[in-house]
Amino acid sequence: MIVTRFAPDAVVAANSLCYRTPGATTSPRRAKTDAYLTANGLAADVAFIVFRSTAFGRNSAVVTFDDTASAGSAYTYDGTPHQHRRAADEPGVIALSAPLAHPMTPLHEFFHAFAGQTNGDIDDLYVDKALGPNLVVNRKRRAAAGGRIPAIFARYRTTDIPSDRVRDGLGYPASWRIYHPQLLDTSRPNVMDNYKLSNTWHLCRLDRLTLRFVRERLEWKLGR
Repeated sequence: MIVTRFAPDAVVAANSLCYRTPGATTSPRRAKTDAYLTANGLAADVAFIVFRSTAFGRNSAVVTFDDTASAGSAYTYDGTPHQHRRAADEPGVIALSAPLAHPMTPLHEFFHAFAGQTNGDIDDLYVDKALGPNLVVNRKRRAAAGGRIPAIFARYRTTDIPSDRVRDGLGYPASWRIYHPQLLDTSRPNVMDNYKLSNTWHLCRLDRLTLRFVRERLEWKLGR
């Protein structure tokens, strides 16, 4: 179910659901968004906070914190057990600029926010950065820049997912250590990569692993 609500509250800092951060970015305020949803009798898996700014128009998202007390659907990633959960303890939140800078952005940010904080982050693929302590579904890191990319990216449940050794036609920069799962459509960038470089961006898809992960997570939540 999708609910759209136009906030009637006064336009003052105390009521703001997002804020400006470095890099001309606007970021969501998770605690204030949670309080707003609760006050209006709304439960969400993902919330979009739509804003307008001439100087801070870059979008951002924070991931879902799953309700670990809700029913779970078990899966393994590289042999480690995890759970898709039916409900969110704290929903993922997206700060989305209007008008849109690019039509693909809402979908890209949705995948960030829909991921779980501890059971599978879906990360950007257009920057080379270190891995955090939690599981990142769609990105791994080589021991050294330009090092060999393994043929198999990961084992999801009982399926071995191949690696993307050429970065969906964009190429991995020589200084990068990260690498990605195999794409479904190798002729265009991943939705989580730099889709803006494609003149057929509307046909961009996810990789095999992330699509399966998102589909299973979504189907489990829809079953409640």
